[in-house]
Amino acid sequence: MIRPVNQSKVAVQYVCATVQSGGTVVALDPANAGQVIPVSTAAQTQYGILAQDVIAVTTDLWKLDSETQRARVSGAVGVYYDEGQFIMCSGVGYIGSPTIGSLLYANIASGSGPLGWLTTVSGTSMAPVGICEVAGIAASGNNMQFRSLL
Repeated sequence: MIRPVNQSKVAVQYVCATVQSGGTVVALDPANAGQVIPVSTAAQTQYGILAQDVIAVTTDLWKLDSETQRARVSGAVGVYYDEGQFIMCSGVGYIGSPTIGSLLYANIASGSGPLGWLTTVSGTSMAPVGICEVAGIAASGNNMQFRSLL
C-alpha cells in the first residue's frame, strides 16, 4: 500500500484492467486509450504511480471502496503524477532493501518480483522514478519512504 506524505497531483480518469498493488509504476496503455498498465519494458514512458490497490470485481468487501482505498478492475483508479513524497507500507510495492539516497526504478524483470514495483536495479536506459529517503527492507515488511521524480 502507498501513503502520501506530501501528495503530488492525482489523475482519476484512468482505469486499470488487471489486479495491482498501490505504488506500482504505470505507463499509459498504447493499445487502450484511458488505461494504465504496469511498466514492463525500458521503452515505455513511465507516467505515474498507482494511488490505490486495484482488486478483482468479484472481491466481496463490506466497506465502501472510499474507506478501503481500493479501486476495482476496469473501474476508475487514482494515479499520482508529478513530484511527491510517499511511504510504501509493509514491504508491498518495492523489492529489495533500498538505502537512503538510492535511486529507485520500475521493476521490468519478471523473475525478480511484480512488474512496476520499485527496485534499486536499473533497467536498460530507464530514468529513475524516485529516490529513497527512509530505508526499508521489503522481506522484513518494513516501510520505505521515497520522493517521486516523475
